[in-house]
Amino acid sequence: MTATVLTTTKVRTYVRAAVTSAVGAAVSFGIVQWSKIDHGYIALLAPAIATAYYTFVGKLENRFPKLGWLLGVLPQPKQPTGGSTVK
Repeated sequence: MTATVLTTTKVRTYVRAAVTSAVGAAVSFGIVQWSKIDHGYIALLAPAIATAYYTFVGKLENRFPKLGWLLGVLPQPKQPTGGSTVK
């Protein structure tokens, strides 16, 4: 597998955090716009929704790894541990 920018753990982490933050901000903005909640509460809603989204999708991703795209980038592929193989 050739190394690309998206195969580094650091970049994957940044992308997944950015997607989570964007989802939290977008959902909280929608909630504030379409409900009678004061606009000041968006500062409380966005991190709470982002945390809930990341937790929910992370748990789904553990069970169904192909759902990792919901966080922007699929998780890092598992590398062999380098143990001996017996034939």
